[in-house]
Amino acid sequence: MKVPSRYQIFDTEVFISSKDEERLLVHLSNWNRLHELMLKGVNVSDLQRLVIMELRGNGRRRILGRLLGRITKLTRLELERKTNLLLG
Repeated sequence: MKVPSRYQIFDTEVFISSKDEERLLVHLSNWNRLHELMLKGVNVSDLQRLVIMELRGNGRRRILGRLLGRITKLTRLELERKTNLLLG
């Protein structure tokens, strides 16, 4: 599914397939389901999809804040890992 340009808030374009939406939409039904997903582990791509789906849907600021916080945390950890590899 083509995501409208107004929802493309990330540096790289995010594509959401119908399978992605079907798989992830369940986790946006309430905070407990989303929290379970985060405990299991979720990648940045899926978090970006969840942000866009939430923006298009309910637009709950609290949910969006937590999703964006998790993206920030995972990005920071990846950058720290790369930095540690360079420093030895």
